[in-house]
Amino acid sequence: MKKKKTAVICLLVGCLLLGIVIAGVFRETNRQYPYVKPIIPRGVTGEEKEEAIRIALSNESVKEKIEGLEYEVRDVLAFKKWMTGEKLDTDDVYIHIKGTPICYIATVNLTERRVIAIEQSSCGPVDDKRIKEVVEIALNDSRVKEKIRGKVKGKDYDVSVSDKLVGKKLQTDVYIRIKEPLMTIRATVDPEEGKVIRITESHGLF
Repeated sequence: MKKKKTAVICLLVGCLLLGIVIAGVFRETNRQYPYVKPIIPRGVTGEEKEEAIRIALSNESVKEKIEGLEYEVRDVLAFKKWMTGEKLDTDDVYIHIKGTPICYIATVNLTERRVIAIEQSSCGPVDDKRIKEVVEIALNDSRVKEKIRGKVKGKDYDVSVSDKLVGKKLQTDVYIRIKEPLMTIRATVDPEEGKVIRITESHGLF
């Protein structure tokens, strides 16, 4: 019984010390970098959600990007500071383009009632079959094959992908990161045409 009580006390003391360390890190971060604020997302419901969506879909740049495309508003997220719980005055509206893994994220300033930023993001679901086909198209391109000749995937080079919408067309960047010599090949694939439409190279770590 005594050993059990000692273990519980040690656990509580350990948690307390961990909390003190984490709080100290945040205090030091805020002291050195006052513009860095840890934030956490929260769901939005009711009138705030409707207003954020209305502002986002009324924005001319957003309308230009989604014109002629089927879409759905998948989510609206707001953010608050982790330490204080203070709500930020912006909401992120996630607009999913149907038939693609792409979302446009429109950041809405509710105080100013306007969109202040638009970016693309992958929001799934991941189509493993399509990704596999796109990677094969990239690796079978003669220019890529020349660079990886004699090399083994997973040992001498790694592959990753990133989808994007260019205008109304889905394209996929296939990144082939070769370990020796250190370089990255980016092969941009048009899945509809089934071919690589652009290749760029970067040497070194970046």
